[in-house]
Amino acid sequence: GRCWTGQRARPSAPRRRGCPRRTTARRAPRLRASLARQRREIGRLEGELAACESRSPGEEDGSLTERLLWSLGVLGRRLLACRDPWSFVYDQTNTALRVATRTAASGELVRDLLPNAPTLLTYAPGIYARATQLDGYVAQILPVLDGYLPMVEPHLEAIIERFDDIEPHLPFCLEHVDLVAPRLSELLEHLDEILDLAAQREAWEELSPVLPLLVTRTEALGPHLSSLRLHLQHLRPHMRRLVRHLDRLTPHSALSRHADVLLFWFGWLLRIPGVHWALEVPGITWLLALLAPRLPRRFLWTKDADRARTGSAQAAVGQQQVGRWPSLAAATYYVLLSMQTLARERAGEKK
Repeated sequence: GRCWTGQRARPSAPRRRGCPRRTTARRAPRLRASLARQRREIGRLEGELAACESRSPGEEDGSLTERLLWSLGVLGRRLLACRDPWSFVYDQTNTALRVATRTAASGELVRDLLPNAPTLLTYAPGIYARATQLDGYVAQILPVLDGYLPMVEPHLEAIIERFDDIEPHLPFCLEHVDLVAPRLSELLEHLDEILDLAAQREAWEELSPVLPLLVTRTEALGPHLSSLRLHLQHLRPHMRRLVRHLDRLTPHSALSRHADVLLFWFGWLLRIPGVHWALEVPGITWLLALLAPRLPRRFLWTKDADRARTGSAQAAVGQQQVGRWPSLAAATYYVLLSMQTLARERAGEKK
């Protein structure tokens, strides 16, 4: 064609694009790892399905009876732990009736609860024992109940038993139920380690933006959690950068066991913008795992000892500052002694 000047327009040069072979080569390892994870998940689900289909009606009835007895045991233990069992029963019953009335009026009773009644009835005593705790979450639970109860039902016993520990994290679980429900088995398996990490409030808040990603990697992260908790103070400054490379780091258990010494020697590199992407280079994480047990710890121990001495010195200074205030023990003693003497004198005058 011709442009507005009347001259023939020159064809535009084709844009250069990245080499498709190079892009494919980069994506291939990730796709293989994802495919392997999905195959493991499919195999696990097939095993569970085969186990469920192989159950006879008698075994199913026995399991229902066992669940009901266990649920009654939970209720009994809760009653025995209360100082005032009658007040406990009153509160739970009042809450249960209020929730039932509210759900019936809104139509959620027929839509969400009744289709799942056969499953929920066997756990009814245990749910009743947690009625006051569940009251604030009913509005979030009911919309997802019908879709995710089959995934949650095999773990309901553990959830009810450990609900006191799980309750602070229940809003997150309900908000990301699509991520949490399929991975409940792994999450409950490592629940104690997760709770230990969550007890570190500041570190847990720093991790909150990436928690959904960490949930999806629970199976791979689980064996590392106990080691990560021990080295949390060393990991915190670099957590956001390291999370991006979980798939590269988690296959090597030595990295979490020796995270403190690795970060002591190489942590300064992670502070340089963009350098952390070197962890994506094939072989780097393997080399670090090989090197980690062999790195000297002498200087690390010296640094930790200096920190401990600094902390103890600050604590001692604080105690000295507190000790400058005059003690009231002696004054209290003399006041009590004078009151006792005065009481004796009055008693003598009356006689």
